[in-house]
Amino acid sequence: MSHQNFVKELSRLDSSKTVTEKFRDFCELAYCAYAKLTAINEEQANALENRYRPPLKTLHFFS
Repeated sequence: MSHQNFVKELSRLDSSKTVTEKFRDFCELAYCAYAKLTAINEEQANALENRYRPPLKTLHFFS
């Protein structure tokens, strides 16, 4: 996927946010997802999951 296509797809997700805000949320989601894979314990994994829930809801990936 080219840079232009990636930005175009981000633009489609949530019209109430700027592309920069959506990219920040995307990065937060990616970080938490990868960090959860290497979580030391279930408590840390749950904390990471709770951390990515708000951006997930606002980006409307599944609407």
